[in-house]
Amino acid sequence: MSFIWSWAVKKTVGTIQIGGDSQEADDPFHETIPHEELSWYQREGAKRSKPLPSGLSHKDQQCLKSVRRYAYQLDLAFSSCCGWKVGWAGIIGLIPWIGDVIALYFGYCLIAKAQEIDDGLPKYIEAQMFANLSFDFGIGLIPIVGDLINIAYKSNTRNCLILESYLRKKGEKQMKKQGIVSNETKTMNKPTGNKKVTAAAAAAASNGGSSSKVKPRDIQPPPPPPPPPSSNAKTSSK
Repeated sequence: MSFIWSWAVKKTVGTIQIGGDSQEADDPFHETIPHEELSWYQREGAKRSKPLPSGLSHKDQQCLKSVRRYAYQLDLAFSSCCGWKVGWAGIIGLIPWIGDVIALYFGYCLIAKAQEIDDGLPKYIEAQMFANLSFDFGIGLIPIVGDLINIAYKSNTRNCLILESYLRKKGEKQMKKQGIVSNETKTMNKPTGNKKVTAAAAAAASNGGSSSKVKPRDIQPPPPPPPPPSSNAKTSSK
C-alpha cells in the first residue's frame, strides 16, 4: 500500500524542488544523522532538523523556523498505517466545506508569517505561494478525492520550501558581499607590505649586499696595475 501511494504521489503531484535537488514530499525538514555523529542515546536512523541556510539575519532565521514548524504541523505531523504522513490541514480538510475554509485560513497564516522577513517577500514569491494555496483550496472542495490529493500535494510544505529556497539565495548574496569587502581590505593592506619589502631591500643594498650570498664564480679578479714608466722615456724627455 505504501509503495502504491508513493507511486501515485509521484505521478500526480511530483517531487519538491529546493536548492537544485529533488526531494520527496515525505519530510523535507529533517535529515538522518550520520553514524559518526550519533549520541550514545540515539539509535541508527535517528533524524534531526536540517540546518538553516547560511548568511541570514536573525529575523529571517526566526521567520523560517516558525514557517517550518507551521508547515510540519499542518502537513506532516502524523504517520498513517499506510506509511505516508498527514498533518492537521489534511485531517481538518476531511470535514465538508468548513474544513477546507479552516485549512485555507491556516495556509494564509503561514504565508503571512513568511512575509515578516527582512524587506518582505518579492511579488513573484507571493504569487507562487498563493497559487499553491488556491489550488489546495479548490481541489479540496471535491469530496474524498480532493482531500486525498490535498494530503499528497502538501501546499504548506511547498510554500515553506519556496521561502527557504529564496532565503538561501538571499543568504548567498549576503555572503558574497561580505567576501568582496574582505578582499578589498586585503587589497588595501598590500601596499604597506610592499613598502616594508622595499625598505628591507634598500637597507640590504646600502650594506653592500652583505646579507645576500655570493657564489665564488661570480667574483671578478681586480684589473692589473699599469706598468711603470721606462728609463728611455725619461731620457728623451730631458
